[in-house]
Amino acid sequence: MELVIVVLLGAGAYVGWNIGANDTANCIGTTVGCGLISFRKAAILVAVFAIVGAVVGVGLVKGARAISKKTIATILVGWVLTPTMAGSFSFWLYKVLKVIWN
Repeated sequence: MELVIVVLLGAGAYVGWNIGANDTANCIGTTVGCGLISFRKAAILVAVFAIVGAVVGVGLVKGARAISKKTIATILVGWVLTPTMAGSFSFWLYKVLKVIWN
């Protein structure tokens, strides 16, 4: 019985991966094809969004009350704080190194 569950979960993950890849190609493939964004940027963009969709999707399967608002809020705060903090750190590091080398 356990082997059947493992096989079914594996098949479900495989199908889910393929459906997601197909949907991704449909929605972002044209922007890569016309040269608007690079393939690398598209892959990063899709990965950031496929993760949040998975969190919400699993929550919806278990019922709307199962969605952790704290988890969603943490993800959203991370989207804002990560580039802000990285940019600030880079700016100040540049200033310090410029003072040291000049």
